[in-house]
Amino acid sequence: SSGTPQATHAFDVAPGTTTLRVALTGSEDGGSDFDLYLRQGAPPTAAAYDCRDLGPNQFGYCEIADPAAGTWYAQAVRAAGVGAYHATITTFGRD
Repeated sequence: SSGTPQATHAFDVAPGTTTLRVALTGSEDGGSDFDLYLRQGAPPTAAAYDCRDLGPNQFGYCEIADPAAGTWYAQAVRAAGVGAYHATITTFGRD
């Protein structure tokens, strides 16, 4: 909502992970436009991130090859409109 313009979610990446993918899908209701930021070790900011997708719609996608193990942060930032979003975090390559 306009009262909550962003949300940050922490998650862990295991040692041996070869690919990290984060996908953001926003609700089409309310003309939503969300931006996705991804960062390892600390919450992302507009100036500090490992990946970002500033597309003009409710979708965002980041892929990191050979991500560092440890805590990562995904942040959804409302650029316009209102509505819900769904974040999907997928890792590959862990034994």
